[in-house]
Amino acid sequence: MAKLEDLEKELYSPSEDRHIASRMKRRVIFPEISDKKRLPLWGADARAAPKKNFFRPRKMIPFFIAGITLFFILGGALFVFFYISTRGQEARVEIHARETVESGEVITIPVSFKNTSGSQLEGAEFTLVLPEGTLIYEGVESHPAPLRITQKIGSISPGEERTLEFKTRIFGREGEEKQIEAVLMYQPARINARFSSRNAQKITISRVPLALSWSIPNTVARNQEVEITLHYASSAELAFSDLSVRLEYPPGFLFISADPKPDVGDAIWQIGMLDPASEGKITVRGEITGEEGEIKPFRSFLGVFDASTKEWTSYLETSSDTKIAVAPLFVEGSINESRDTRIIPGERMRGVIRYKNNTDARMKNVFVRAILQDFPKGSTAPFSAPGQGFLNFKELSIENGGVFDGSARAIVWGPSGTDALKEIAPGQEGELTFSISTKERPPVRNANDKN
Repeated sequence: MAKLEDLEKELYSPSEDRHIASRMKRRVIFPEISDKKRLPLWGADARAAPKKNFFRPRKMIPFFIAGITLFFILGGALFVFFYISTRGQEARVEIHARETVESGEVITIPVSFKNTSGSQLEGAEFTLVLPEGTLIYEGVESHPAPLRITQKIGSISPGEERTLEFKTRIFGREGEEKQIEAVLMYQPARINARFSSRNAQKITISRVPLALSWSIPNTVARNQEVEITLHYASSAELAFSDLSVRLEYPPGFLFISADPKPDVGDAIWQIGMLDPASEGKITVRGEITGEEGEIKPFRSFLGVFDASTKEWTSYLETSSDTKIAVAPLFVEGSINESRDTRIIPGERMRGVIRYKNNTDARMKNVFVRAILQDFPKGSTAPFSAPGQGFLNFKELSIENGGVFDGSARAIVWGPSGTDALKEIAPGQEGELTFSISTKERPPVRNANDKN
């Protein structure tokens, strides 16, 4: 018995358990059962032995769900893509306006829309976009149209067509294109999305029934006051409201006054209402400076001025030029009816100065100066004071209101003493005269002063 107990202790001792466990971890393959089902390890429960499955349905379920989801997403995306690409084909919008109109003319703009699909269109809404500055009528009264006019339409049955009409006045410059746009928003039945159908038409302004014209001289004198007049008129069938006139002056123009006075600065007049067949004028006075022969352009505009935003909308514009005359006032002097007269000591000489206005404008406040050279031809300088030369200034006689400036040895005619120089009309001529005697024995300073 003792040997049997010793054997049990040796077999079931902890060290022996570890030895057996390490041996059990080793893979032992027996040839006769290598291709067969493996048996459970010694000491293990045969019923709890794991089974190796190459196809497990539970693990494939997430992949199956993901595939189905991806299929529906791609299908929905394709559906939306093809449907959106054909949006607006359920309805058709058409604008039946004229292609050309006169600025400010009353026109009616018919706009039609039709349900071209086989299903009903729900929640339809129509929008008309008009050009800026358009007037729209409600009954017989007109008022500035908003940029967008929206009307709720409701449901539109398959094949149903409707027409809306808008009475308007469109303004603009001659040749300018104005665009009208119509938009129909709707929601097809059984589709939770809104779509639109739109159309646009351009209208050309054929003419503007307003007129601008200048009254301005072709040539003006440099540094002379000039008067220009702008005329405006209307040949329209209806009145134009809120009109303004704007002028652009050339460089070198100095504004002096205007009749009537400008409302903004010195270049904007607010006319207001311009009735059919009515007209008006604006007169501006100013002074022009510049080089001889220089062209000076004046520009005028007729339109609408927004005083709050300082924005200008022009319906009509025109321009006119004037030129600074090369010789605005022709002046020529002569002695004894000759421009090259031999002076004889003790002789009485008569001087004549002729002048002429060569411009197309009236010349005002003109001064003419005649310098008397008190030394013989060939001398390099005059004598230091009147009376020391060969002219006898004591016998100087000046006509036509002129005065003698002794320090400058000059006779001066001006508007204060000569009425003819207060204003010289275009093409007007005149004469200024004086007379003086030479000394019988003129002084001689050097050889050049002799004869």
